[in-house]
Amino acid sequence: MPKTLESTEVSGKNSKGSPIRDAIINIAVPSLILMKLSKPELLGPLWSFVLALVIPFSYGVYAAIKDRKLNWIAALGLFHILMSGALRYFEVGRVGFAFKEALMPTILGLAVIISTKTDNPLVSKMLYNDQILNIPKINEILEARSGFPQLQKLLLHTTMMIASSFFLSAFLNFTLALWFLRSPVDSVEFNQELGRMTAMSWPMIALPCMLVMAFSLWYLGSGVRKLTGLDWENVLKVEGDKK
Repeated sequence: MPKTLESTEVSGKNSKGSPIRDAIINIAVPSLILMKLSKPELLGPLWSFVLALVIPFSYGVYAAIKDRKLNWIAALGLFHILMSGALRYFEVGRVGFAFKEALMPTILGLAVIISTKTDNPLVSKMLYNDQILNIPKINEILEARSGFPQLQKLLLHTTMMIASSFFLSAFLNFTLALWFLRSPVDSVEFNQELGRMTAMSWPMIALPCMLVMAFSLWYLGSGVRKLTGLDWENVLKVEGDKK
């Protein structure tokens, strides 16, 4: 079968971080530091900003060393943190921070689209893989029905939906930054605004994008059902099938 339709196996050997722990370290702790420790009598605006960056950066490096692997998404995350430090050092205004907030999801959205021209499209890593779908059974039926061209179209449409979730995130990030960041970069007020913005990023940005991703999975699964005639139980990878 074409390489673009092969499933991407997800290795279970690497340790997986807890989403709750990741959210605490990367969102909650930096937000609290920026909002509560930025006053001059405590850490001050500069050192509280540095500490708020050091904690998630150190955690990212630790996770990469522990897993002995730094994937490109994690590398972008670390680069995002370093960019924050550089913008603060050069005292770039709120528009610069707004573009920085929109940069990473924009890159991810473009990467998803560009990957459709490669032998390993990112939609396979995200949705069309052995961890979510019953790939062997699906491919067996599609091969018998010569249904791979239709699957290609379905995956392309799903790819555009996934990319749109990243572009939505970029737009919301940019808008949220302009809304919250109003004070001079080197001020206590700016740190507090940045902390509030970081704290609000989860309910205002992550949740809508997760809904788009969930709809993309439903769209892909529904399309596969139509192409194969399988029911949901046979399309999805049930817990008992996972090894």
